[in-house]
Amino acid sequence: ANIFAGHSMIIDPWGDIVCEASEEEQILTGEIDLHQVREIRKQIPIFSDRRPELYN
Repeated sequence: ANIFAGHSMIIDPWGDIVCEASEEEQILTGEIDLHQVREIRKQIPIFSDRRPELYN
Protein backbone atom coordinates (compact mmCIF):
# COMPACT_ATOMS: atom_id res chain seq x y z
CA ALA A 1 0.00 0.00 0.00
CA ASN A 2 1.13 3.53 -0.72
CA ILE A 3 1.36 5.95 2.16
CA PHE A 4 1.09 9.65 1.40
CA ALA A 5 1.98 12.49 3.76
CA GLY A 6 -1.13 14.57 3.14
CA HIS A 7 -1.24 18.36 3.15
CA SER A 8 -2.33 18.56 -0.50
CA MET A 9 -2.79 22.16 -1.58
CA ILE A 10 -4.40 24.40 -4.12
CA ILE A 11 -1.89 27.13 -4.93
CA ASP A 12 -2.49 30.26 -7.00
CA PRO A 13 -0.15 31.33 -9.83
CA TRP A 14 1.96 33.48 -7.48
CA GLY A 15 2.53 30.56 -5.11
CA ASP A 16 0.05 31.65 -2.44
CA ILE A 17 -1.85 28.82 -0.77
CA VAL A 18 -5.59 29.00 -1.55
CA CYS A 19 -6.39 26.04 0.72
CA GLU A 20 -4.54 23.15 2.31
CA ALA A 21 -5.66 19.74 3.48
CA SER A 22 -4.63 18.08 6.71
CA GLU A 23 -3.08 14.63 6.99
CA GLU A 24 -6.57 13.11 6.96
CA GLU A 25 -8.37 12.09 3.76
CA GLN A 26 -10.48 14.98 2.48
CA ILE A 27 -11.62 16.82 -0.61
CA LEU A 28 -10.34 20.34 -1.24
CA THR A 29 -12.22 23.03 -3.11
CA GLY A 30 -11.00 26.49 -3.95
CA GLU A 31 -11.25 29.22 -6.54
CA ILE A 32 -8.54 30.49 -8.84
CA ASP A 33 -9.05 33.42 -11.21
CA LEU A 34 -8.32 31.91 -14.64
CA HIS A 35 -7.87 35.39 -16.15
CA GLN A 36 -5.10 35.97 -13.58
CA VAL A 37 -3.51 32.63 -14.55
CA ARG A 38 -3.42 33.65 -18.23
CA GLU A 39 -1.92 37.07 -17.41
CA ILE A 40 0.77 35.61 -15.15
CA ARG A 41 1.67 32.97 -17.73
CA LYS A 42 2.29 35.81 -20.19
CA GLN A 43 4.69 37.39 -17.67
CA ILE A 44 6.45 34.11 -16.84
CA PRO A 45 6.57 32.16 -20.13
CA ILE A 46 7.74 28.84 -18.69
CA PHE A 47 6.30 26.81 -21.55
CA SER A 48 8.47 28.55 -24.16
CA ASP A 49 11.50 26.64 -22.80
CA ARG A 50 9.89 23.22 -23.14
CA ARG A 51 11.68 20.61 -25.21
CA PRO A 52 9.14 17.81 -25.72
CA GLU A 53 11.58 15.86 -27.88
CA LEU A 54 13.59 15.17 -24.70
CA TYR A 55 10.67 13.72 -22.73
CA ASN A 56 11.22 10.09 -23.69
